[in-house]
Parts: sequence; C-alpha cells; structure tokens
Amino acid sequence: MDLSRLNDNQKIAVTTTQGPVLVIAGAGTGKTSVLTHRIAYLISELGVDPNRILAFTFTNKAADEMKDRVNKMIPKSNAQWIRTYHATCLKILKEDIDKLDLGWDTSFTIIDEDDQVTLVKQIMKDLNIQSKVQAKKFVKIIGEIKLDDISFDAHSYYDLMRRFEVPDEMDVKAAETIFETYQKRLKAADQLDFSDLINLVHLLLLTKDDVRKKWQEKFDYVLVDEFQDTNLKQFEILKYLVTGQNNVFAVGDPNQTIYTWRGAYPEVFDDYVEHFKGTQVI
Repeated sequence: MDLSRLNDNQKIAVTTTQGPVLVIAGAGTGKTSVLTHRIAYLISELGVDPNRILAFTFTNKAADEMKDRVNKMIPKSNAQWIRTYHATCLKILKEDIDKLDLGWDTSFTIIDEDDQVTLVKQIMKDLNIQSKVQAKKFVKIIGEIKLDDISFDAHSYYDLMRRFEVPDEMDVKAAETIFETYQKRLKAADQLDFSDLINLVHLLLLTKDDVRKKWQEKFDYVLVDEFQDTNLKQFEILKYLVTGQNNVFAVGDPNQTIYTWRGAYPEVFDDYVEHFKGTQVI
C-alpha cells in the first residue's frame, strides 16, 4: 500500500496497529486521511476482515466520505462498519433492545425532531398545559434531560430551566409532566428518539454481559474520528466495545471541541489515556 503522501508521524499513526493509539492533530492536518489510510492498511496489509473494523464518526456525510476514501484505496472493500455513533447504536438495538425488558421491541421506529415537537404539542394540548415555553424548547429540554440523566426533582429541573432562560416554577412542573408523559407515549408506540439510541445502548452494554461480549467479539479494531466531539456516554460505549486486546485508535484536536452543548468535553483525551493503559500518543 502506498503511504508516500503521508509524513513520518502520519505513517506511524497508520502502521502502529496493536494496542491503543491516540493522535492529536490540528485542523487541516489530515486527521481523517490518517484514519482512512489506517483502515485501508489493516485490510490490505494485515488481511483484517473489513467487517471486523468499527469506525465511529459524527455525521452521516463524514461516514460516507470515509467509506468512499477507503473504497478508493481498497476497491470493493465493503467497509460497512464506518458509521455514526447513532447509526451503530441503531444497529445494536435492532438486534438486542428486547434484552433490556423495558417494553421496546426490535421493530421500534425512530422519531426525528419534527416528530418530537408534534408529540410535545399534542401532550400539552391533551393535558391542558399552559406555558410560556414553546414545544420546540421543551424538546431541547428533553434532550438535555436525557444527556444529563437529570432525576425527577424540582431542583434539577429548575437548574435546567434556568439554562433555557425560563426560571418559572410553573414551567418546571410542566417540564416534569411533559417529559414523563413523552416517555410513556414513546414506549407505548414502540418509538425511540435519537437520544434514546445512545442511552439505551449504554444501558444495554453496561447491564447485559452477554450482549456486551457479543459486540466486543464482533470487532478486532475500533477507531474514532473527530474524537474531540465525544461525550461521556459515547466514550463509555467505546470502552465497552473495545476488547482486551485494546486495539483502539482515536484522532482529534482538543482545541476544536465545539459540541459542548451535546456533552462533548476536552478532558476526554485525558480519560482515554487513563483508561487505555499504554496508549501511544502521536
């Protein structure tokens, strides 16, 4: 495989295939190129089955671009497991959500943000909830609740509402009622929202040893692009999916962490090195 276009550190990142690797690289320095070359290298030089390589990214566009790059280097490589976290979690839940015994079946469907707004509007109408807060903002609050695992107590809700600049006791109670009803109606309709995809896979891998082992054994290599966009639950999922061989690779730039509102945090780089012992940092 031709690596002549890569500089020395990029070549090290591509060819250091055993054990944990963390690449710190600034904007425009070829982060994604290194990751896709690494996947191609694993397939062409080490003979790794593409279906045993899992690569995470954060947008469908980025995932498609990475697949295209790998396929150009390794024609017909059919690297199907280059996916967003949400797409990977969807695949896992479509096979194993019933193992949680929470009422969802593997035939569940996904609702998008527009569907969420419609559902919240219907709940507010059905329960005659009067609020200055619009349904779309309540949907954002629901997302924050699921991101933070905020418990059902007034103090937590009040802090959350202040974050959305609606510090009103009546709206705090409305948020509680809407969230509880929202979750019940999703479950009754066998539906999930995008936050549920992450949360339920996190719960599944945390609590079901057999399911965790199944998915760990499916992959020999796990890679993450744009690692700075990783939130805590996504990092936990990464840890659960990496086997004892610790063949894990992440590339990113802590100075580009822009999705803090989605839970991304720059300290994830330190957590990576601490958890994956013996990490080679490039």
